[in-house]
Amino acid sequence: MKPIRKKTKNEISQTSFKALLENALDGIVLYDNNGVIIYAAPSAKTVSGYSAAEAFGKNGIDFVHPDHLAEAILAFKRVLKKPGKSLTLIQQLKHKKGHYYWSESVLTNFSHVPEINGIVSNFRDITEKKLAQEQARETQGLLETISQNLSEGVYMGIIGKEYVYVNDAFLKILGYKSFDQLRQASPADLFAHGPRRLEIINMLRTKQGLKEVEAQLVRKNGEIFWGRVNVTLLKEKGKEDYFVGTVRDISQEKMAALKLEESRNFLNSIINTVAAPLFVKDEKHRLVIINDSYSKLIGLPREELLGKTDRDNVEAKGEVNVFWKIDDHVLKTGESVVNEEKLTVKGKTHDFVTIKSRSVNEKNEKFLIGFINDVTEFKRVEKEIKQLNANLQGVVESTSESIFAIDKNFLYTSFNKNHKRVMKLLYHADIVVGTNKLKCIKNSKDEKWLTADLKRGMKGNHFVSERRLDHPQYRDRYIRLTYNPIYGENNSVEGLAIFVSDITERKQYESKLNALNEELTQQNWQLAAQEEELKATLEELSERNFELDQLMYKTSHDLRSPLSSIMGLITLMQIDKDANNQAIYINKIEDRTKKLDEFIRSMLNYAQANRADVNISVINLKQVAEACIKELEYLDNFKLVKTVVTIEHEGIAFRSDLLRLNIIFGNIISNAYKYFNREARSYLKIKISITPTAALIEFKDNGIGIKKEYQSKIFDMFYRATEKSQGSGLGMYIVKQAIEKLHGTIKLKSEHGKGTIIKITIPNM
Repeated sequence: MKPIRKKTKNEISQTSFKALLENALDGIVLYDNNGVIIYAAPSAKTVSGYSAAEAFGKNGIDFVHPDHLAEAILAFKRVLKKPGKSLTLIQQLKHKKGHYYWSESVLTNFSHVPEINGIVSNFRDITEKKLAQEQARETQGLLETISQNLSEGVYMGIIGKEYVYVNDAFLKILGYKSFDQLRQASPADLFAHGPRRLEIINMLRTKQGLKEVEAQLVRKNGEIFWGRVNVTLLKEKGKEDYFVGTVRDISQEKMAALKLEESRNFLNSIINTVAAPLFVKDEKHRLVIINDSYSKLIGLPREELLGKTDRDNVEAKGEVNVFWKIDDHVLKTGESVVNEEKLTVKGKTHDFVTIKSRSVNEKNEKFLIGFINDVTEFKRVEKEIKQLNANLQGVVESTSESIFAIDKNFLYTSFNKNHKRVMKLLYHADIVVGTNKLKCIKNSKDEKWLTADLKRGMKGNHFVSERRLDHPQYRDRYIRLTYNPIYGENNSVEGLAIFVSDITERKQYESKLNALNEELTQQNWQLAAQEEELKATLEELSERNFELDQLMYKTSHDLRSPLSSIMGLITLMQIDKDANNQAIYINKIEDRTKKLDEFIRSMLNYAQANRADVNISVINLKQVAEACIKELEYLDNFKLVKTVVTIEHEGIAFRSDLLRLNIIFGNIISNAYKYFNREARSYLKIKISITPTAALIEFKDNGIGIKKEYQSKIFDMFYRATEKSQGSGLGMYIVKQAIEKLHGTIKLKSEHGKGTIIKITIPNM
């Protein structure tokens, strides 16, 4: 879209254009204080024959008939003295074709309106009307004919009562077929809004006449349109108040003005979304349009920049001269120019790349459009890169290795002198930047393996290759090649850097050492294997002994404690003869039995998690979670915790050990139910995400949580992190043992009083 530029003092703004349209009759021009035309509406051509471009810049008196010249000058001076003053002239004006026509002109001083700042002339061709008045002034019929042929609606009526006369144009505009049909309607019916009608009547009675008043009117079919009304009040003593006036349908004008305003606002929105500074200059180098980024760059508000040149805003005059020269070239030739420039703002110099082009409007006015890209940081980095390249080149040339780089088309991009010498010696290739590496080694002894290595590196593989050379100059020599892929911005391989080292001496030493060490290696291997086996056995034995001690103690304590309680309760039942208390004893016995059962289950889980073989099968993790939840329905807190299970990528098959997964899910879910928060609306959210390589499982609850000082010990055997714990203390220990058996990981994050998040990763086997 072609940018809209801000109008200069010599140009009409969008707001001015709208105001002029609102005051137009048939033709419209805008004069400055010297009587020079600074704007002409397209409708002016219909009246005068002169286009807007032809009228622009000419003095208004150039078109006035000599007989009316003095009167026109006097009228202009009278209007010029008083802002807001209007004056009507009947005069002869010169048509483009050379003849003179009669014109009715209304001069209005709008110098007090900043958006206009000039004298508006609304004029129309009244030659026919003038001639008719002169030839048949006394003939009422001829006057009626003239009235009926006007494009404007003419009307006459009595205020608040009825119309007494209208012309055909009036009937057409309002949609009535005849005057009789119109008389059936009240003048009030023609206004869309009653308050506006009353406002116009009050204004009319106060001022005796109104010009160019806008109001929304109603056609006979109910359609609302915008009309521009001129009306005069005729008052005679002792008689009713008559009014006479004209009306014009300006709906299309209003619509055009609205669209123009919308387009302007839309364009301003667009240019302000452009991140790069943008500006438009006229032929005198004055800024007429800028975006917010340009204003921010210069450090001055928009209102202080518009209408000014670079000489007003830029500190360094040398920089201004560069801008001026390029701008003149673009405005003169129309050539688009991309140029590197410097700009100093508040003592800091920036490097820019500017793109400048020319635009020419329908008036043949030339404008320069520019975009600015700040490359200061780029220049700094570029300088550093050049310095690094220079340093790197020095290092590359100082080494005895052969170093070179190629692009993805196997063309040389750089190499050191040693590599150039080797290529000449081995392959008789005199290489330069851009030489094809594959062509240099074609039909050589090294072509097959070297081509394969280069193509492998181009696939993104970083590797080292050792090769034996078989050339007359390098017979029985060994080299070591290191291939390093070079990646571009999109993480794609753009080339290779290859380092070639002579490892012949190392190979010779290695050959001797290999022969001496081969036998020793075999002996050491056997000894190491036996030592490792013994060490592993001792470690496992030590760990199992510790666990056995713990198990023996806990088993004797945690099994005996509920059994002792049960035996005591049975004794009390036998002593207490009150039948009402029997149910209480039975409930307590049941509670201790459940605790005993839970401990035995934990012991079984422990044994299974540590001793059972890993049995891999396809597993539906959602079903595992739901089954574990169902098994825990007997818990007292089950219904107080809302449990939600979600799974992502359920279509991907997951393989693992079902037994251990049941142990993992069961222990973690039961903890969420046991240690829920009574003061919150408790929930447990289980989120499962399956990938081809692993299952990611998250358990999130808002339970009582775990204090920070206890979190590091939560996976220890028989550890209980809360005073409210009634479990065996084996739950999370068994979970971790089961996860390690499956080569997975577990992470726990908890905040006391707010809840716990457990994240588990299990490999997809």
